[in-house]
Amino acid sequence: MNTKSILFPFLVALLIVSGCSYKVTQVKGRPSQDLKGGIFYSLPKTKIRVAVTFEYTNFELAPYSDYAEKYLGIEVDDSRAWNIAEVDISAVAEPDPDYFYYVEPRNSDISVQVSPKGLLKSVNSSYSEIGTADDYQVEQVEKLNIAEFLYSTANYNIYEQVDTVYTRSGDSGNEESVAYVRSAVSKNDEQRAEEVAKQISEIQQKKMEILYGEYESSYNESALNFVYSSLDREEKRLLQLFTGSKTKTTKVFYVEPEVSKVVVDDQIVELFRFSPQKGIVDSTDEEAIPVYCNLTIENSLRAVSRYAKGKPSKSSGARKKSSKNSSSAFKYRIPEVVRVSFITPSFTKQKTVKVSQYGTVVELPARKVEAVFDSKTGELQYLRKL
Repeated sequence: MNTKSILFPFLVALLIVSGCSYKVTQVKGRPSQDLKGGIFYSLPKTKIRVAVTFEYTNFELAPYSDYAEKYLGIEVDDSRAWNIAEVDISAVAEPDPDYFYYVEPRNSDISVQVSPKGLLKSVNSSYSEIGTADDYQVEQVEKLNIAEFLYSTANYNIYEQVDTVYTRSGDSGNEESVAYVRSAVSKNDEQRAEEVAKQISEIQQKKMEILYGEYESSYNESALNFVYSSLDREEKRLLQLFTGSKTKTTKVFYVEPEVSKVVVDDQIVELFRFSPQKGIVDSTDEEAIPVYCNLTIENSLRAVSRYAKGKPSKSSGARKKSSKNSSSAFKYRIPEVVRVSFITPSFTKQKTVKVSQYGTVVELPARKVEAVFDSKTGELQYLRKL
């Protein structure tokens, strides 16, 4: 009776292992077996991608900036040419070199899908990630004479000035004659700025008429949309004469989380140094502002990690006699949540992302199943027993 009670768990574990149709071996050093048409896959490793969009204002193309407040009520600060306009924080997956695996089919019909990077996507599933392009339509609109919607009077740099000259003649000087002297005089900057401001005002009025349906015309809705967008572009072009032309450029920075989860609570990385006058500068500029990225782990998987480590699978006893890097189950990760903060003296942006290498490594059941994974995080998304 005692002999049976000892042998029974061993026989069950042996049947489970022998019944498996594949073998999964962790890749470390030289292979312990010949490669027989198997496939490699890797668990993902997460990097933090921070895309920063900078806006540059060229004040050299703003000849009327001194009159922006007088004629448009706009305050122009030409001391700040550079500005951080937008920040996008995301996670990027790449293969983790410490978690590569080799899958040996063992004459079975098992199917495994991996991403182009070698990350595990699915087991025994026909699922595939299909990217769909945004649907769009190109509208055909009438070609209109947009000039009728714009400022009706042509403004030239030279205008005609008429001076009246009075002269007296005769012996007594009582005879008076009048003469008109015409001359061409260049407009000064303020005069030109005033005319452009009037043109902007008229464009805004036309836009309001279209917006509120007060513009009387035979044009259809598509044509009026075209007119409105054209007016809007012209308004922005003229406004740049007061505020300067703005261009945007995006720079991408990558932050690799520290290996130890203990360190990540205090992990602060300086991304760059920023100057409102010069943009990104090197570390020798003492007046520049340091911009940081801070990573803080949420520790949301404590209970999951304890459960995964404290509950061995049924076949663990049999695996102890085999190679420590081999088993009959696929490995995957439950990613950990990390709070990423983009910190500047003027504002802070935060976003939570899933970091794979801080997660818990677990196994699929040691039987034939259908499983689908998130190839970016390694997270199990779908599981079904076959």
